[in-house]
Amino acid sequence: MTELIKILAMIIGGFFGILFLIIILTLLYRRLKNRDPEEEEKEESTVVMAGDMPAPVDFASLEMPQADLPGQDEAEEEWAELEDEEEDTE
Repeated sequence: MTELIKILAMIIGGFFGILFLIIILTLLYRRLKNRDPEEEEKEESTVVMAGDMPAPVDFASLEMPQADLPGQDEAEEEWAELEDEEEDTE
C-alpha cells in the first residue's frame, strides 16, 4: 500500500511539475511575443556611443556675413546707448 502511495505521489508530482513548467514557458513566450517594437527602438536609441556623435561646431568662428536688415542700424545705436548708460551708472 505504501508503494502505491509513493508511485501515485511521484506521478502526481511529476504531472504538476510539468504543468508548472508549461505555464511558465507560455507566459514568457507571450511576454516576448507581445513586446512593442517602439519600446525596443526607444531602448536602443537611448544608448549613444562616443564615436557616433558629430564634432561640435563653433558657429562664432565661422565669421559669416550678416544680412543687413531694415532698422538694424537704429537698433545697434540704441543698444550702444544702453551700454553707455550702463557703463556710466557703474
